[in-house]
Amino acid sequence: MVVENVVFRLSISQFVPEICADNVFAPGGFKGSDDEDAETWLNRFNKYAVYWVLDDDERLRMMGVLLRDIASDWLDGLPLASKANWASFEQAFKSRFADSEFLRWRCTTELYNRTQLPSENVHTYIAAVRKLAKALGIDQSQEKIAIERGLRSTILQHVVLQQPRAIDELIQAARIAEVAQMVSSPPTELADVKLEKVVNERAASRIASEKNSDELRKLTTQLTTQHRSVRNIYTSRRSPTLDTPPRSPSSSKRVTFASRDQVHVACKVASKVEDA
Repeated sequence: MVVENVVFRLSISQFVPEICADNVFAPGGFKGSDDEDAETWLNRFNKYAVYWVLDDDERLRMMGVLLRDIASDWLDGLPLASKANWASFEQAFKSRFADSEFLRWRCTTELYNRTQLPSENVHTYIAAVRKLAKALGIDQSQEKIAIERGLRSTILQHVVLQQPRAIDELIQAARIAEVAQMVSSPPTELADVKLEKVVNERAASRIASEKNSDELRKLTTQLTTQHRSVRNIYTSRRSPTLDTPPRSPSSSKRVTFASRDQVHVACKVASKVEDA
């Protein structure tokens, strides 16, 4: 039995690279930047190490692969005493990356600005607040105040009436208020979806109506242009234009008028005849 345990331990040590390459359960690399949560990453790695039954030496060797950038440089300069065992390394890791002033300031800001979102249930909200409170190390009385301050007003009213003394009582009162609110009033998500659908349909109908109006306007303009063209052609056929000369009468109906000199001569001849 002892031999089997030894063989099993050796097999785990031989396949540390394969364990580290496991993308399903393995934690991602840690770079040591300010926007990373070192405490959460280390807790996940410890759970992963427990799952694979890794000892202290194997955990330390995996740190050389998982730590990158700033964290990798920090590991290279870490004293040998801090890398002698896993407990010493874990303490040094937390002191460097999890207990920084910037991280505490960020967690404090997030804690006192954290409010329950409209679509967030009580359990999710309280779990997020308690995680920030744990990172700051505040006591339960301040944690309870932080939870109550960020609850939705409809839930907070019921919680204040119940006057819970512990966080567990607060969670129970908030959960009861949330369930009662869900039962008494229908969820607004379905109504919001229906309203959004109606708005989208109205917008699509308006766009289609404007498109039809444009097409009718174009058709009306086209018909008006064609009507004017036909009327101009008909008018030009019935009446001659100004440039067309008048048609001369036929020779049978032509009337010849005498000139003024001819009329004057004729008058003189007539007067001489009367005198004679």
